[in-house]
Amino acid sequence: MKSEGYKKLLDFFESMGKERLDGIDNSFFKEMSEDEKSEAFLFLKEKIHRGSDEAIRGLWILSEQKAYPELKSRYDYLEKKDKMHQQMLTLAYYLYLYGKEEKYQLNITSFLHDDDKYVRLSALSFLNQTEKTDVVLAELENVFLNDNDANVSYSACRQLLEGYGISKGDPATENVYKKHIAEFLSSDRVKRNDALKWLKTNFTPL
Repeated sequence: MKSEGYKKLLDFFESMGKERLDGIDNSFFKEMSEDEKSEAFLFLKEKIHRGSDEAIRGLWILSEQKAYPELKSRYDYLEKKDKMHQQMLTLAYYLYLYGKEEKYQLNITSFLHDDDKYVRLSALSFLNQTEKTDVVLAELENVFLNDNDANVSYSACRQLLEGYGISKGDPATENVYKKHIAEFLSSDRVKRNDALKWLKTNFTPL
């Protein structure tokens, strides 16, 4: 008899709505036997090669060490076939977690130029969990100044300010944030450029 966790994993890929949005977490695998985990690994591996982003996270949670060669193999295949395949974004993030290799971070930044704003927001979400290098800060500047979607621009703005040590939730810089955030979020491009100049004149990246 299969465990509830194993049945939950199978059901997940048939589900819709909130259950699907919640994603895969450790609870799926906690009660699985070792044999079930092996079966789950093969199941998720197959889902990855069918294009599932959710299976990438599932495989990584199940076994980071065993997942690496599978994720790398899929990444290398897509890199040769279709560099902008949407699955590359999620693959690049999880592969970045292993060794913080710059090429994976750069791959994430390439999706900041995608036509779909939700893809751009996903790329920003992943970038927020990586190191704020000079390249990343430059990409955030570009999105902040030029993206036409308010949510995308705001997300980039928040990360850019945090890259310079200014955070809404930090008591040391919260007043600075509140005083200047309106200038950064202005619909006037000139004001945005002036805000960026002020930032780079008065602060340095962390």
